[in-house]
Amino acid sequence: IVHSSNHHTYQHPSEQNYLFDRRNLRTNKMSTVADSVREECEKSFAPTEFVECIDQSDGCGAKLLLTIVSDTFDKVPLIKRHRMVQKTLKEAGFGMDQVHAVTIQGWTVAQYKKKQAA
Repeated sequence: IVHSSNHHTYQHPSEQNYLFDRRNLRTNKMSTVADSVREECEKSFAPTEFVECIDQSDGCGAKLLLTIVSDTFDKVPLIKRHRMVQKTLKEAGFGMDQVHAVTIQGWTVAQYKKKQAA
């Protein structure tokens, strides 16, 4: 309910909360995608040292930063690591309708520890 009096606009507090809640619902939905991607990668690249999926969406859909630390990547070139992850996500049903962009950081445990020490 918006009341206008003398050119001042008033929005009822319940509507302000509703708008806030709608934004949270959207965020929660996107977080669910990120959580699902993380869980799928934990299973597919087990054993994993560390897996993190951060939703960096700017409102147009899912934009994810995905970090996977697993010795599954040992002696695998970077481009093949990315293809492995992309194939896993595609087979798990994370198509362009859910995930628009993914930044993939696929590291071995030794590479990850070296990056942490730096």
